[in-house]
Amino acid sequence: MTDTAAPPSSWPDLCRPSTWFFSKTVVLTIVAILLIAPTAARARALGDSGVAYSADRALRVNGQRFDGVLYATPGFQRHEQIMSGISQVAIFDLAAGRGYYIVPSVRTYIDFPIDIAVRELGMPDVLAAPVGTERQGGVVTTKYRVDHRTSDGAQVVGFVWLAASGIPMRGEGAVIEANGKRTPVTWTLSNVHVAPQDPGLFQPPQGFYRLPAAALPGILGGAGN
Repeated sequence: MTDTAAPPSSWPDLCRPSTWFFSKTVVLTIVAILLIAPTAARARALGDSGVAYSADRALRVNGQRFDGVLYATPGFQRHEQIMSGISQVAIFDLAAGRGYYIVPSVRTYIDFPIDIAVRELGMPDVLAAPVGTERQGGVVTTKYRVDHRTSDGAQVVGFVWLAASGIPMRGEGAVIEANGKRTPVTWTLSNVHVAPQDPGLFQPPQGFYRLPAAALPGILGGAGN
């Protein structure tokens, strides 16, 4: 992979908080979509959904809606959406413990670690016993309670609906920070198509400018956090 330090001229638009759909809660939620399914399956490796698929994804964080498309293959996910007219992409590489946030319009990306979230959301106490079965989006799912306290004192609570293949069709809950701040989170998947995915979808782009991971916390601390 060839990457280049981003020139200052490309930074202003990229670093306006309003151009970023990720807050810390959104990152945690999307990584949760990646990790909760294999935790329930247990027979599969951590982060392996068991099947490759694509789906439409509706995500709500604190009342704000983020619609997009999800592509997944064992060990990887790619989320695409348009926010304020700007195309945005997030890639999660579970085995490497890395995430990539990409803004194609300015040919720039940030790579950042997700290994802590991988460990947190892969712990066996994340999911409680199943509480029933329901049909979601035409797919039979098992409903599980989620209740986990992270090492920094935050708590992830709610429910997740998993297909037999491990695809997380729906989730409802909240992230409660150590200071008591509660952020409601929901997601649903629809138009799920189980099929092989192009491996190139899950690789960081060639020839894009690369910002250091140190740039991410300041941006995540901006509007929408």
